Amino acid sequence: GRLKADIRVTTLPEGQDPDEIALADPEAWRRIAAEAKPVVVHVMETLAAAQDLNDAKVKREIAAQVLPLIEDVGDSVERDAYRQQLARLLRVDERSLVLANPIQRRARHTTEERSRTGIEASLNAITEKARSNRLLEEQALRLLVQDPYSLNELNRALGLLHVPQFGEEDFVESDFRQAFRVVLNSIRQDALSPKDYLAENLPDLFSPEDSNELIEKAPQPTVQKRLADQVRTALRIKRSHLDSRVQEILFLQSELEEKRYSDEEAEVLLTELIVQRRTLDEAAKSKLAGGDGAEERRPRPKHGIKGN
Repeated sequence: GRLKADIRVTTLPEGQDPDEIALADPEAWRRIAAEAKPVVVHVMETLAAAQDLNDAKVKREIAAQVLPLIEDVGDSVERDAYRQQLARLLRVDERSLVLANPIQRRARHTTEERSRTGIEASLNAITEKARSNRLLEEQALRLLVQDPYSLNELNRALGLLHVPQFGEEDFVESDFRQAFRVVLNSIRQDALSPKDYLAENLPDLFSPEDSNELIEKAPQPTVQKRLADQVRTALRIKRSHLDSRVQEILFLQSELEEKRYSDEEAEVLLTELIVQRRTLDEAAKSKLAGGDGAEERRPRPKHGIKGN
């Protein structure tokens, strides 16, 4: 059922209960009560505390726990306000949190079924892009595990294309960042061969069969093809990060009350991101990325892109 009561949550001094505070210091109690937050907001902020909100899995987990609470709020205006607040917290488009219109399915679903279906659709919308990004990151990692030293070749190629080096900051997924550090360490240490170092230290991201195949049995493409695959994958990852950053700025600026940037600051940031995106698009057409190199024959503007 819908929540009709205005339930609020606050934090009390350790070891004290409300009656003790109210009797000892009525003014302090009034102040504590005034600072109490609606239960939905309290849950949002508690779940987000000390979490990496850049991690797509964290966003999904928070949304999965908060959206059902929002849908239980009786007032539609309050529900909309909470969805907007959750969207700002997770830095996602509010439309991905708006439940599908249940009217068209009224004859086929109960209210509870409609709500559950809508929540599932919203969660899927939040993670659709994240799933695509994870596949790209996994592909990049697989190529590096097959030949850790190819990271040096990849970054030399990116340098020729005026693109920042490929590094840990390009991985959004925390488990892949950890695995990338292992790959990097495998070519920085000299106690073991990179293959043996990976076999001992690579996180359990793949099944044992997959890990063995990656390290020992993977078919080796030509050097040129492997490098093109790596460059292309790295560029797609960087392009995806830029697109997300553009969407984040546009979303934040759409908030009339809580704009993070002035209009002038937002324009400068967006212009810079668009220039960076153009650099990546030109690089993707280069021969190093497996393209026809048409962009390399054109006069090149004097710009590059900053590191992530």
